[in-house]
Amino acid sequence: MIETFFEQPEQFKILAPELYNQTSVLLNQTFTSNNKFEVDCRESLIDHNIVPLSNNHPDVFLYSLENNDATIAFVIFLVIGILTLQGSGYMYPPAYICFSIAFLIWLRIEKNYTRLFFSSKEFKIHKGLLLFKNYKIETLPLSNLISVTTAYEYYPDKDGVEQKKLGPTKFTYCQDNEFKTGVLNCGINMLRFNDLAKDLKQNNVHVYIRE
Repeated sequence: MIETFFEQPEQFKILAPELYNQTSVLLNQTFTSNNKFEVDCRESLIDHNIVPLSNNHPDVFLYSLENNDATIAFVIFLVIGILTLQGSGYMYPPAYICFSIAFLIWLRIEKNYTRLFFSSKEFKIHKGLLLFKNYKIETLPLSNLISVTTAYEYYPDKDGVEQKKLGPTKFTYCQDNEFKTGVLNCGINMLRFNDLAKDLKQNNVHVYIRE
């Protein structure tokens, strides 16, 4: 991709305009109409990207508590703690150690839990799940969004038949002239996601689902 950007910029721009634009933003340089380099152009490229979304695209991402390693570890230590309290167990440290570990794991889940919301010209990043829901909210111009990507993960079912499901969704954005990445552990409403993708591509956002 980088080689194409430098060797065939015009063709790259015609065939994949949103990817060309985001490559220009990432590299902080682009080619002008007369094929001359323009550097330190990231801010100007970002500022020209805003095309209002057709709607706020609610319910694209289906948020829930994922059944991952952290969640399983939290449940295990919580259950062990509760069982250890039985009888005279409440008088001894093991139960409270388990509760403390479960609480620390939950704090990690809360800290990393991310949700993404859209409005006409902005997107919002919400952090936190339950106890610390929305403990951090960042609002950025839609033009600062670089990409939204996800991929299918393959796994065998109980009969050994290969199944697939969508893995985590990653989004990359620019903030204070730095590139950052967020991860959404959620399901996707594919019909509404396709509508969102059409809108985002008008803003040169790279949207991709890898098989």
